[in-house]
Amino acid sequence: MVETSSARRYAGLFSRARSDFDQLLEKLCILLFILLFIFGLMQIFSRYVLRASPTWTEELCRWIFIWTIFLGMAVAVRRDDHIKVDMFLLMMPPRLREGFELIIHALVVTTCIALFATGWDYTSRNMSYAAALGWPLKYEFAAVPVGAAISLYYLALQSFSKWSSRAAGVASFAAGVAIYLAFKGGPGFDFLATISTGTILLVAGLGLLLLGVPVAFAMVLASFLALWPKGNLQTLASVSSLVGMIDSFVLLAVPFFIVAGELMNEGGITESLVRLASSLVGHIRGGLGQVSFVVNAFMGGLSGSSTADAVGIAKVMVPSMVAEGYNPAFAASMIASGAVLANVIPPSICMLVYGPLAGVSIGKLFIAGFIPGIVLTASLMTVCYIYARRSDYGGGTAPRAPFSKILSALCHSSWALGMPAIIVIGINSGAFTPTEAAAIAALYSLIIGFVGYKGLRWQAIPAKLNVCMVQTVTIMLIVGASAPFGYLLVIEEIPQLIAAQFSGLASSPMLLLMLLNIFLLLVGLPLEPIPAITILVPILGPIITAAGIDPIHFGIIIIINLMIGALTPPVGSLVFVTAGVTKVPVHQIFIKVIPFELAMVAAMFIISFFPFLSLWLPSLIVGR
Repeated sequence: MVETSSARRYAGLFSRARSDFDQLLEKLCILLFILLFIFGLMQIFSRYVLRASPTWTEELCRWIFIWTIFLGMAVAVRRDDHIKVDMFLLMMPPRLREGFELIIHALVVTTCIALFATGWDYTSRNMSYAAALGWPLKYEFAAVPVGAAISLYYLALQSFSKWSSRAAGVASFAAGVAIYLAFKGGPGFDFLATISTGTILLVAGLGLLLLGVPVAFAMVLASFLALWPKGNLQTLASVSSLVGMIDSFVLLAVPFFIVAGELMNEGGITESLVRLASSLVGHIRGGLGQVSFVVNAFMGGLSGSSTADAVGIAKVMVPSMVAEGYNPAFAASMIASGAVLANVIPPSICMLVYGPLAGVSIGKLFIAGFIPGIVLTASLMTVCYIYARRSDYGGGTAPRAPFSKILSALCHSSWALGMPAIIVIGINSGAFTPTEAAAIAALYSLIIGFVGYKGLRWQAIPAKLNVCMVQTVTIMLIVGASAPFGYLLVIEEIPQLIAAQFSGLASSPMLLLMLLNIFLLLVGLPLEPIPAITILVPILGPIITAAGIDPIHFGIIIIINLMIGALTPPVGSLVFVTAGVTKVPVHQIFIKVIPFELAMVAAMFIISFFPFLSLWLPSLIVGR
């Protein structure tokens, strides 16, 4: 009895200690996230008020960013929030699914051990110093082994509690350790040295993705599997490229725009835009559906995050549409489809990733997205009109709003509508960088949430920052993981092989664009837009340049294609997000979203074959 009581006491102490550590880690990540925001604004303040722009603030922001991502990686592991292709898993019966989840668990363990061991080795060898801060760079790269070690701690805890059989969970963790040791030099895996790096990379990467391994871990593990036969130095280079990819001041705009989107949803901005859209298009057949697309277009000009728009607008619009008689799956499909606009109409997170890779101006990309965004919105509204007319949705019963009501809604939305002008004009005038623009957008959303619309509460801020932190981590880990993946593709001359297949079409840009559109649509099926951009742009860039296709125009094309993929199985991330908010079965949304996808494909081909739709505004506003 005494032993049992003592065991319970120790178990209670361990449980409390574990809970305290979980909270401490999350609070640390949120604190780093806040510091990132503060130092980003400090740089703007120093430039415009103090008339000085210290270089150490930019460097410190990048360090904080990297530590946030790798500590946040562990938080996302604990919550099981990493982005994955899990459609096949969800189709399996429960017992079979659990068996595959144990295999995935083992492979994630293998990846984290590889990250820890390689990251520790690279950190201990690094003797360089930061240019502005003067700190040893080993402290920056130490984020990799620290984040991997904490992730392993959470994976070990899951081994004891996540599955119906504790023994199976422990065996899964042990299998992950064994796989790492085997690949690092155990007998039986010498055959890998006889297989080409490209074959290992592509087969392992695709296989791990389809199995359901989180995308970032699948890309990292595939890279390690391809590099291990080449020796330790090549493996160390992969860690350097992983961190180096994230160590970018431009990419700091991603978390700021995510914060702006979340604060807008919480602060009442979405409701204000719904009111404006209702006054403009609520009388058209398919009323609320048309409103949802116009709201998505407005929100696309504010947040740059398709995920944030899908969540915020689904919460506001879907219950109203269902109450008016819309099929729930059809209503959800419209929200998911409209969320594509957030990465076409500026500001756009995809554009922020594409710009540095393609070597083009973020400002020009932002301007180029306006007219294609309008074309896509019109195509979606047309499908909604036809569908609503056939199914008697929305009926067009709402009267046309008088001018006074439109003017009132416009005035009420003026706080929100001022943001795109600030961002786009500020970037193109050279007043501030894309990252500074994103920081201003986040601050602006905070101010109008409290002062303008008064829907934001201080109590809600920590939870929103937590959500933003995890979203940022899962996106940026994929971006970072794509660096060693892309590095190996280049070593194996895979881009050159693909370029050779398309090189004969350089004299026929229209035919090349048609084939590239089909290719990109297919690529968008298994890959998320951001990792696909980071992998494909270095491959396709030389091809489009040789064909005389403007890289800004091609940026719009690749983003539209890949965002359509975000509506399509097996990934279909926007569908999964919308299903999670609305509780509508995923497969029903996938069926209902097909007409909207086809309309966007048709619009995408129009945009592709008429380059002036993308290039006219940039030529007028910022010149060529």
